[in-house]
Amino acid sequence: MLKKILLTAIIIYIPNSLHFPTSLGLPGLNVFNLLFLGLLFVYFTSKSEKTTKSPLSGNLKFYYFVSFIALLISIPVTSHLADNVTIFKNIVVYSSLYFLVYSICDSEEDIEYYIKVVYFVVFLMCVEIIREKLSFGLGSSKRVAGAFGQDESSANYAGVYLAIFMPLLLKNYLYKCEKFTRPIFTLGIFFMGVFSIFYTYSRQSYLSLLVTSTLNIAKKHKVLLVMLVILLFNASLWLPDTVLDRIQDTQVENADGEEQLDDSSESRFVIWQAAYDHLIVEHPFGIGLNEFKTRIDPYMPEWIKARDAHNSFVLITTEAGAIGVIAFILLLIRMYYIGGVIKKHSYDNNVKMLGEGYQLTVIAVVLGNIYSSTFYSPEIMGNFWILSALIHKYYLLSQQKQRNETELSQTS
Repeated sequence: MLKKILLTAIIIYIPNSLHFPTSLGLPGLNVFNLLFLGLLFVYFTSKSEKTTKSPLSGNLKFYYFVSFIALLISIPVTSHLADNVTIFKNIVVYSSLYFLVYSICDSEEDIEYYIKVVYFVVFLMCVEIIREKLSFGLGSSKRVAGAFGQDESSANYAGVYLAIFMPLLLKNYLYKCEKFTRPIFTLGIFFMGVFSIFYTYSRQSYLSLLVTSTLNIAKKHKVLLVMLVILLFNASLWLPDTVLDRIQDTQVENADGEEQLDDSSESRFVIWQAAYDHLIVEHPFGIGLNEFKTRIDPYMPEWIKARDAHNSFVLITTEAGAIGVIAFILLLIRMYYIGGVIKKHSYDNNVKMLGEGYQLTVIAVVLGNIYSSTFYSPEIMGNFWILSALIHKYYLLSQQKQRNETELSQTS
């Protein structure tokens, strides 16, 4: 019971952390740390088997290693070592939820429950965003971010978060899986998510939603694919005007009447080019963890206010060097590969659905990190690590169940 309470609480808390107190009165003690310590207690006192190696173990440890090296590189040059240590701590602690959840979840029924909780949290996020948008008015161009905050970057984060969890919702409906929740419910949450993503006005989230939804229905649902294509070609007839304006504003006319990217989009290419010319080339082993904003500043023109890399691949290459981005890419490839293994070797439609949905979820993670740096964000990635563990362990348990049934039938 303690395990179920703690894990339910942490799934709900992570993306909604801004709604809770940041401190509990003692230095270093907050709600997340308390819940995490509780999960550690459950792990060390659990009687479940801990001998099975988790599928991402090697890749995550390699990623921790290169992140630690990047932290060490930052020490001689940094003026904010405490912040760098905090970033490293977040990288390790939030992704280590994968190991904890994988170890302590030992029944299919429990995992089905926790996946429902993940769905429920997405539903809550959509409700908050929709309520916020309705308070502004549907015709307003003000961006909404729900539990992620109030500023423009928060809206991007909210869009990326929802885009990551949309594929599994749609896949659950398309497979008509009843074990996790009724398909009609997941379809309803999916459309709530689509509506919510629209009004975050996050263009990268639009792309992620479009790509994953197209891939979701392309293989077995040709009629739906044709309908989607028709809808896209007639987008101006049904998309809200503010959403169309947001998409069309990607390209603007300059003083000479020539088409060019808007300042937000153009700034990213300027930042990436400066990072390559002045940081990556000159520091092939990396400039150190959390040093990008400080080191890129001298090379930025005045019209660019943001100092974020706006791309996790660029950020990690700059701060951790070539070996850092290799570790990052190998981790992403490994996750996608595991989804393929689950899809290919599952005899149960529910498990196959999880494998296919997980592959699309990984694609959404990749797309969410091309135009912004969200991989370090605990609020976005925390529940992704938990969901990864749930899906991977569910597959393991289903395979063990199948072997047991085969052995039983052979002996009888």
